[in-house]
Amino acid sequence: MKLLKILLIAWGMACASCGERGADITKPIELEESEVPLLEQSVVGISEEESRRFLEAHSKRRNQVLELDADRMKGMKGAPVWAVLMEWRWGKDTESMIAHADGSASFFNSSRDWAVDGESHPYVKKASLDLVEMAAGFLGEMKSVNSFPVPQDYEDLTCYVITPGGVFAYYVNAQELGKKEHLQFRALFDQWQELQDQHTIVEKKRYAQQGEANGTKGGFEADLDLTGIDWDAKDEKPVKPEELFELINEANRVVVTASPMDKKVLYQSDQKSDIKELGEALSIRKPEQWYHGMCIGTMVVSLYKGEEELLAFSNHHGKSIRCSLWSSDAVIVDPSRWLSWFDARAMPQLRKEVEESRAQQEKSDRNWKKWLAAMPKGVRPAWEGSYGKDGVFDVNPLRKALLKSYPEKGDRIRSLLQWYGSGEGPWNAVPVHEGWAANLIDDYDASEIVAAIDLSKLTDEQFEGAARFIAQSIYPQDYPKELKEGLWDFVKNTKDEDKRARARALIE
Repeated sequence: MKLLKILLIAWGMACASCGERGADITKPIELEESEVPLLEQSVVGISEEESRRFLEAHSKRRNQVLELDADRMKGMKGAPVWAVLMEWRWGKDTESMIAHADGSASFFNSSRDWAVDGESHPYVKKASLDLVEMAAGFLGEMKSVNSFPVPQDYEDLTCYVITPGGVFAYYVNAQELGKKEHLQFRALFDQWQELQDQHTIVEKKRYAQQGEANGTKGGFEADLDLTGIDWDAKDEKPVKPEELFELINEANRVVVTASPMDKKVLYQSDQKSDIKELGEALSIRKPEQWYHGMCIGTMVVSLYKGEEELLAFSNHHGKSIRCSLWSSDAVIVDPSRWLSWFDARAMPQLRKEVEESRAQQEKSDRNWKKWLAAMPKGVRPAWEGSYGKDGVFDVNPLRKALLKSYPEKGDRIRSLLQWYGSGEGPWNAVPVHEGWAANLIDDYDASEIVAAIDLSKLTDEQFEGAARFIAQSIYPQDYPKELKEGLWDFVKNTKDEDKRARARALIE
């Protein structure tokens, strides 16, 4: 009996031929007072009422797609997948993107609300359909979930796939995408970036057109218009730092705004000393290879000569900048010196962002080392050799290594529970690399797992692994009440309310 439900779905291009729109998720939402609960986030720089309205809109919009049903999806009848919801934690905001099987797409976050209709913009629609098609090779590794939290930690990414059979999730931190265990998903997130880029191009064209209609340049969006980049010939506009510094030397005014999508002015000065110090603080170089980061950037530095805007460039994690001069992002050589320019002008947000990112990476590294150390003996060599050239993970070598190292079935199961209980991922959306341990436990029937568990002899990690696995089971009734009560006694004192709720549900 298999305990973890895994969905294998082939997304065909038949979805692209669907002639009707899906649910009206990309349309403006009329909110009623207290219609949905607020997310536990705060938005800086806007009124409390605006913050509340944005958060409610974000919550309602994501709930609309996560709670899709057959009646609302009549326009996609027969589609095996209805929608994909990708979410990213950025500071205190959650940025969300929805791609439908009909090619429509919308983008929104917890401190702003905007949407683009993919059917009205062919390039957005194509990128959306490509994302849907590409996901076909990845869904087999995702987990069925019943709760849908927003990403909690800085740069966390969550992918929810909404299907007629339920919702499936994959969780990863952006800093971990380069690791082996996430390689097969990296392509999916790269396609998400492509969809974001196409959306950005559409938005910037719209702003530029509005600017022309108003007799202006159209603002920052026009200056950093990505439509000027030929992505097939991206190396033809290489990074040349001297081009940037020539314009810095010409400028007589500097303005710093919050982000490419938020024009709130954080700082401005017409003092030549401020502009000179900006140039001295910013040391950049050409990257070793063409690079275009996933985010839109925070804090935009705009340089003016009189009323003419010479240039605007966006900051990316204090590590790189992006501007219209080059097709690639440029690497910041001395991040600390660059951040000091903002610190000296009462803009500590950038340094905080970098420090949070560093702390998250250090935490991820510690968790990864703990996970590797907890691997059952004999599994480590098999693990390292289980990734094919295409990045797809093959679990069979792990099965063979376990059988060789642990001939007795009970020992194998307990070693896997120990491993699974050493993971730091949430119970509601297991990181892919931790999911392999669950898949191996899933090789055994409930009766075999029960026979391997002696509550009086379990280690803390085995308790955690057993409770985590059974709480995620779609057949918890197959486990005896005494066992579930014993697992609840172990979990009940944790401060993690999600774990407590899932473990408590086993005995209720």
